[in-house]
Amino acid sequence: EIVIHYQSPHADDQHSLSASLGVVKAVGRIAELKLAAVGAQLPPSASASIDQRTISAPLDGLIDDPAAELARLQKRKTKAQQELGKAREKLSDPNFARAPADIVAGMRERIAHFERQVAEAEQQEQAVSALVARR
Repeated sequence: EIVIHYQSPHADDQHSLSASLGVVKAVGRIAELKLAAVGAQLPPSASASIDQRTISAPLDGLIDDPAAELARLQKRKTKAQQELGKAREKLSDPNFARAPADIVAGMRERIAHFERQVAEAEQQEQAVSALVARR
């Protein structure tokens, strides 16, 4: 079971969660659900946000070997950066510019995808680096 932090700017969320806390904890195998103020400083966490609501699980205890996880993230970021470079190079080729519009649009989507992957990996690296520094 894990500890979860929940942040939301919606005042009615606290009431809704309190009313169904037992079910939420059982289904999610959550040891503790902590309501945190929006903008509150949380420990390095794995987080997901939907509709201004953020659910975070502290990384401490989720990751057995933070150094190995950091190496994995760096490898993933490097691969995404390489793919991003290839896609940008292809898009900048004057011959590719003559390709059908849907092919060019697909390459732009590919570039955006790899840019998101790099940004996500960098954000995760920061969180795991903080965890490594704490150990």
